[in-house]
Amino acid sequence: MSLLSPDYYLKDLTCIDPHDLKKRGIKAVLLDRDNTLVSREKTEASDEVIAWIHSLKEHDLKVMLVSNSFSPMIAKEAEALGIDYIDRALKPLPIGVSEAMRRLEVDKLETAMVGDQIFTDVVAANLSGVVSILVEPLTSVDLWHTVQLRKVEALVLGGREAQESLDAS
Repeated sequence: MSLLSPDYYLKDLTCIDPHDLKKRGIKAVLLDRDNTLVSREKTEASDEVIAWIHSLKEHDLKVMLVSNSFSPMIAKEAEALGIDYIDRALKPLPIGVSEAMRRLEVDKLETAMVGDQIFTDVVAANLSGVVSILVEPLTSVDLWHTVQLRKVEALVLGGREAQESLDAS
C-alpha cells in the first residue's frame, strides 16, 4: 500500500458505523478537527457529529482529537465533546498518532485515524500503521495552501468515489 492511499474513503465521518469498526478489531478512533469534525467556517461540531461521537463512546470505542492546530479552541472543543486531544500533532509525522495510542493504551492494529487530507492525516496514519480513513472535507473553505494540496489529492485519488460505509469500500 502506498503512503498516500487510504484504507477507506468515505463521504463523511458519520458514515463510519461503530459496529463496523469493532468487527475490524478497532478500539480507538483518532479524529482530525478542521474540515473533518468541524467545518472551517464553524467553531463547534454539528449535532449529528456530536451524536456520532457519543455513539462511538457507547460502543466502548476510545476517541481522541489529533490536530495540527494549536488554537485554544482545540482544548475547548475536546472538553465540550468529552474527549482528550493532542494539538500540534505534526502530521504527517507519526508523532501525534503515536502519542494518542500511548495515552489511549491501544496498539496500531486497534486504531483508526479519520481525516480529510491525504498529505497529513492519511500519511500520518499509514506511517503509524493504523487504519487510515479519508473523508471528504466538510466544506471547500480552507487555508490557501490546503486548497492547492486538494488539487494534488484529486490526482492521487484518480477519480475514486467516496463510499457511504466501510463495507462499501
